[in-house]
Amino acid sequence: MNSRRKTNPTAFCRNLLQLLAVCALSACDKQAVYHNFHSLPSEGWSKQDTVVFDVAVPDSQTHYRLDIEIRNTNRYPYQDIGLGLCYCGPGISQTTTDSLHYILADRQGHWKGEGWGGLYQTRFPAGTIRIDSAGTYRLKLIHTLPNETLPGINDIGIRLVRQAGGSYPHQSAEK
Repeated sequence: MNSRRKTNPTAFCRNLLQLLAVCALSACDKQAVYHNFHSLPSEGWSKQDTVVFDVAVPDSQTHYRLDIEIRNTNRYPYQDIGLGLCYCGPGISQTTTDSLHYILADRQGHWKGEGWGGLYQTRFPAGTIRIDSAGTYRLKLIHTLPNETLPGINDIGIRLVRQAGGSYPHQSAEK
């Protein structure tokens, strides 16, 4: 008697897909309250183009970590990027602004982000924000490089992650 089991290719594929789906769902970050990208024109990111994110924040009296995510191609001509960030929302009497500077490639020109096929994605910390009032917050990003049109940036995104209590240095969106 042959003790070898015959495998059903259809059942194997179905089980593999179910396993992949479970892994993908369990990998989701339950603390992220917002994660979104805006695609930029293929000809480049114009200096006049402000990328705007309207973020519905469900909690008040909470600290959030803000990450900036950049998807760039090999067409990007620099190793770094400068960004201007401003945000406003409920309970903020004055728009908060910040200048950010990130390194996308090392001195040899190797991209720091993950990717393949000439498209790379890199996540950078942009600080911590204390939200005192639930509501919709508007975050705006611009590039601060001298180019009128900046080639090679495909998408720009933000990720807002709820932090477990404690005190955080950086920005505060207080009343």
